[in-house]
Amino acid sequence: NNAGGLAFSIPSVHPNFEDLKKLKMGIAVVKNGKTIFKGRIVKDTQDFNNSKTIECEGKLAALNDTIYRPYEFAGSPTDYFTSLIENHNSMVEDEKKFLVGNITVTDANDYITRSSIDYNTTWDLLKNLVNSLGGYLSVRYESDGDYIDWLADFSYTNTQKIEFAENLLDITQEVTA
Repeated sequence: NNAGGLAFSIPSVHPNFEDLKKLKMGIAVVKNGKTIFKGRIVKDTQDFNNSKTIECEGKLAALNDTIYRPYEFAGSPTDYFTSLIENHNSMVEDEKKFLVGNITVTDANDYITRSSIDYNTTWDLLKNLVNSLGGYLSVRYESDGDYIDWLADFSYTNTQKIEFAENLLDITQEVTA
């Protein structure tokens, strides 16, 4: 239930070195032909050799870019979730939009009420909803768009064992008083 992050280094001789712009969606990680991360640059650091270290936040962070005006809502959790995403989509460029995906979280009554006199970010309202009803927010990148799912539980687990010097390459322990 966080936006996720990505950090990478890029040498000054890379053809896209000058094209990297902060806060513009456009960073993507593709593995085996499938997009596994989309995001935007939030920080870059240039070193003595003129290489940059880039830090990115995931696409969920775009939900911080929109506000939801004071409101009153009564209805199903699905309708509220959809309302939040549609409001977000009405305020942003295409690359920051989401399609409502799978919603497997349920409420015993299938009826909730929410209201606010404040101008909250879409992200804050979604976090409050997830904190009260449970579940996980997940983004899927499909050929027809980027879906935001609200899942009661994940349907997959990773069975990979963590082994030192094989897939665990570094570990640091810090103790402070």
